Amino acid sequence: MSWKLYRWVWRLESPLHIGVTPAGLLNRTRLYIPARNIWAALTEELARRSSSASFPDYAGTGQQVQEAMRFSYLYPAEQVNGKWQAWLPQYKQNGNESGLSWRREDGGKSLPDRQFRRRILITRPSTAIDPSADSAAEATLRELECISPWWRQVNGQDSAHAVAMVGYVLCQNDQLYEAVLKIDEIFVGGDVRYGLGHLRRYDQPNEEQHLFGNQVNLQPPDPIVQTQRVLAHTLPNGNVSFIGCWTCIGGWDKGSMMSAHSAWEPGSSTETMHGFVIQKEGWWQRQ
Repeated sequence: MSWKLYRWVWRLESPLHIGVTPAGLLNRTRLYIPARNIWAALTEELARRSSSASFPDYAGTGQQVQEAMRFSYLYPAEQVNGKWQAWLPQYKQNGNESGLSWRREDGGKSLPDRQFRRRILITRPSTAIDPSADSAAEATLRELECISPWWRQVNGQDSAHAVAMVGYVLCQNDQLYEAVLKIDEIFVGGDVRYGLGHLRRYDQPNEEQHLFGNQVNLQPPDPIVQTQRVLAHTLPNGNVSFIGCWTCIGGWDKGSMMSAHSAWEPGSSTETMHGFVIQKEGWWQRQ
């Protein structure tokens, strides 16, 4: 059975924190939402809506979603001439332009990572409370880095406008896809109980043939993206040379820690075109 590919837009209704390695007292955030976080949020909503039991079948629902659906990472987007345009990462190795930069997918603006972060990130103070004293616990004061719901003005020239997260969903099961479409808001990332990570779907997903401009083979058991630049954490396979950043990924699954994997970060690129399989966890791997 072939896959169907849809592009969807989630507007950010509150600050969003997707945790990554902290830096001193700053709890840093990723600038995108990994596919696994989207899978977890949708699984939670589907399980609660489809179960009349006191404890929903999260594991069963999650497995069903993993088998029949795949998700791309979601990237920050701004509205340009009535259309949401995502900002995508790109590692370069070219003299003064080496390192990570962000380019809008319409081929427009491009910003170095430091400048892009200034446009989209905010910080919030946080601390743990000592219940015995009802005050801040010793040595727990932190700053929490978040993606802001509003783009920051640049030199006072741009008016403040909303931030959305844009990506793609692939599905083999029309019935499950219709159930997912009934979900119009989700909570993703850290501190969701305090109101962070609230996303609301902005419009009706449209069926597409390309993923962020890259061709996708929708016929194999797992969809395959043809690209030179990976837009998800990508596991190594074969002697493919990348320009980018090497990192370690892992997570929790069914109450236990998953095995850690070394992977290339989103935005890493190769010199030639390759096919990358979108796996159940949302990670990519060279075909």
